[in-house]
Amino acid sequence: MKELAVVAEDRGVGLALAEDYFTAAVILPLVRTEDGMSLLFEVRASTLRRQPNEICFPGGKVECGEDALGAALREGAEEIGWRKDKMTLVGALDYVITPSRARIYPFVVTVADWEKMHLSEGEVAEVFTVPVRFFLENEPNECEMELATRAGKGFPLDKIPFASETYRTKRAYRVRWYEYGGRVIWGLTANILLAFVRAVKEGRVELPE
Repeated sequence: MKELAVVAEDRGVGLALAEDYFTAAVILPLVRTEDGMSLLFEVRASTLRRQPNEICFPGGKVECGEDALGAALREGAEEIGWRKDKMTLVGALDYVITPSRARIYPFVVTVADWEKMHLSEGEVAEVFTVPVRFFLENEPNECEMELATRAGKGFPLDKIPFASETYRTKRAYRVRWYEYGGRVIWGLTANILLAFVRAVKEGRVELPE
């Protein structure tokens, strides 16, 4: 198995049919507050079509000709109003694949003068911070959500065994969430948080002193 892994690495294995996935990048902004080193989150505007009012990290789609880190820093600048030269990379986390076929690249960054913000009107309703120690000391809550499928227009129902015109449960997947200060941080953001916590505890990401 180890030999196979080496061969795969040598030939530059990537994600097959990558065009079928939505690729995005986010930053996990580390900022200094009265509570110590903290993570900054944004609350999406209520007028957005996708996931209004939800809590997330600054981020967005990786555009053509752009690398993931560049996209993450650009989004931080556009959504929060931070200057790119005020954001310093601490480390990269493993990318995350969502049940909806999105590939997300998370990057941990420190932000100097982070209070100097200009939130993107129409995208970000507000921001808030949570001490990093809260996530290091508390495991997320967990439950399950079911993913269902239904044949779309043009699907050859008469040729594919067991296909159905109605929704069918495909599988269940794990959903995580944290509660802090009356807010619920859940789903993809909670998964990225857990990956961050594990990276810190395993020494793969070193927190600034």
